[in-house]
Amino acid sequence: MLDTYSKIIAMSFQGKDFTPAMKQLVINLKLHFDEERKHYKEVSTRNPTWRTAQGLDIGEITVKRIMAEYRHHGHTLEAQAAKPRGKPEYRAAVNLQPVIRAYVRTKNLQRAGKRLKKHFGILATL
Repeated sequence: MLDTYSKIIAMSFQGKDFTPAMKQLVINLKLHFDEERKHYKEVSTRNPTWRTAQGLDIGEITVKRIMAEYRHHGHTLEAQAAKPRGKPEYRAAVNLQPVIRAYVRTKNLQRAGKRLKKHFGILATL
């Protein structure tokens, strides 16, 4: 079993993407345990996925997900590059962003003024 300090270190990685090198480590270890299970009758590797997860202190589902990606992409890691997370970068150049925002604000205000006139005009006739 891991002591408390090791569990804290292991849990700090939770929710973050694996680097291609880390994925390769998982793949190599899992393939090794699979081969060991096939070729040797008296070996403790009954469940290679679980043994890989236990050895690297990650979840069994994580090992299965990485292996599924590996098989799906034709046994290469180049196709598994991490996708950028979060808010996408702006398409407009940085120096044009204030100009574009100002233009959008004026158009929004013009539309809001038209809506207010329409509503107040209806209210004035009642």
